[in-house]
Amino acid sequence: MTNYYVVNKELCLLRENNIIKFYNLINDTVIDAISISNTKLISFFLSLNYPQSVKSNPLLKQFISSTLFKKKLGKYFTNYSTTILKKENHFYKLLYNFTSNFNQAFELTEGGLLCLVKKAILFTKVYLVDAENSLIIDGLNIKSISIDEAIELALKHLHTESFRYELYIIVPNSSHKSKLKKLEAIFSTNRVTRVYVQENRYYLKIGPCLVGNDYGCFFCRENYLDNSNPSLDNNLLNALLSEEIPKLFPLLLESTIKNYTISGGKIFKLYKFNLSAEEEEYLNNQKCSIHKLK
Repeated sequence: MTNYYVVNKELCLLRENNIIKFYNLINDTVIDAISISNTKLISFFLSLNYPQSVKSNPLLKQFISSTLFKKKLGKYFTNYSTTILKKENHFYKLLYNFTSNFNQAFELTEGGLLCLVKKAILFTKVYLVDAENSLIIDGLNIKSISIDEAIELALKHLHTESFRYELYIIVPNSSHKSKLKKLEAIFSTNRVTRVYVQENRYYLKIGPCLVGNDYGCFFCRENYLDNSNPSLDNNLLNALLSEEIPKLFPLLLESTIKNYTISGGKIFKLYKFNLSAEEEEYLNNQKCSIHKLK
């Protein structure tokens, strides 16, 4: 059975000149460092931000047999079997794809972006509100809650940092209109990030994604409810959400230099009959009182 080694999930390996630093994402501190003069070894250590196979990597085999690993650095690494890695690989695939595909949306070093994205994926809690079925996105843990539970959670987290690590995916239900207004009033005045998902027989709609009251609230627009129950196991919708949801993590949104989402302050609509798509800017309605409520 092949073994794989990777730096512990709460850590990132960073380079500063000839120093490899072990950066702890939980408390944002460097907890250890080693000096390395060999460029090849520096690249090897940085590669351990992702799982590496002992069987196909001679340097790794030497490293885990070394005194340095056994007496000092071994505690910073996780050993996966092939079976366990298959379960964990969704996380690393999401991390790699995001840092590779969307790096131009950030003014960060390669190491800085890795830390930010890894921290966002690890610690952001994603809640699916008022949906009739669950949403599964590889690499993410999404919890389904009722709108009453969402209100209770939001009230509990008022005036805390919790909202920076929470994303709400809301499936609006016309029968819960008054409760949704209450939820929006809380979210709008506390910089909570939420995205709305709707569907009818003609199209899929993702957005708007709202952050606090930057773009107003969900009730700033007329005809806001489609009276739909999206089929979240719809392959097309799931594919769109799998790409979009990680982009909406608050830690990432607040660090971007450009809007690289399809729903941030916008509505993305995809027509089913011909797969044509359109984007529409979501504008704040100054006369709407919901997002001004305390």
